[in-house]
Amino acid sequence: MMSARHDVASVIAAVLCVCICRGVVDAQEVKCEPLMALEGSKTGYQKRSNRCEGLYVSNVSGRSLAAISFTLGSVRYELRASTHLQVSAPGQQSAVNVRAVAIPPKTYYRMDALLSPGSTMSWPVSDVLLPESLGDSRIGVFGWKGSEESKTLIPLRVVANGVPTKSASPLLTVQANFDAQQLKWRWAPAHEKQCGTFGAWQDAISQPVTASWPVRIDLSALPTGRHCVETAAQSGNSTAWAILKLRVEIMAR
Repeated sequence: MMSARHDVASVIAAVLCVCICRGVVDAQEVKCEPLMALEGSKTGYQKRSNRCEGLYVSNVSGRSLAAISFTLGSVRYELRASTHLQVSAPGQQSAVNVRAVAIPPKTYYRMDALLSPGSTMSWPVSDVLLPESLGDSRIGVFGWKGSEESKTLIPLRVVANGVPTKSASPLLTVQANFDAQQLKWRWAPAHEKQCGTFGAWQDAISQPVTASWPVRIDLSALPTGRHCVETAAQSGNSTAWAILKLRVEIMAR
């Protein structure tokens, strides 16, 4: 009898150890970026449970074109204290980095997290999004794998708690920090570190857009797999084009 009790106690201790150790590993997975948090603000960029999130100080200069969102369908939610966003990366077999950024100019907001394969992250809006009035039209969200300097973008599913999920197109959103007279895009299949033959340039806008206007590109025509995507923007007072080169991964739908 003592031997049986000893065996049971050993099993319980082992299980507790696994749980505790796993908890420690999960807590260490999210590493906050070295951003300068907004001083004296409760919504400054910092570690918050399962993510790093908040406002930060930034000095941005020069013309740029950036990807600010890559999601399956549009992100929709209400700014209520009870709202939690459920974030997942369908079909991914490895960990995926998650990043959210603010769309309005000079609003320096970031959220960074890490999704383990097959998991769903619960993201409360009450910590930062609600007090800073960052509604669904004011943030972009995307997933990525690889290094910070060489990302492959992954489309994320972002839905509010209680909202059923459904199949949706991968939508890429880009943003120029200058008035754009033209904005075009094209794609090619990716082969390891090389890109295949690009297709023809396509218009992403039908009329000029002002600086920081989010431009959405529907990538539903791309087949399953990894692809190279290029976007190019030109302002009305310049013949130069700002070029953004991306790699994206499209999962089976």
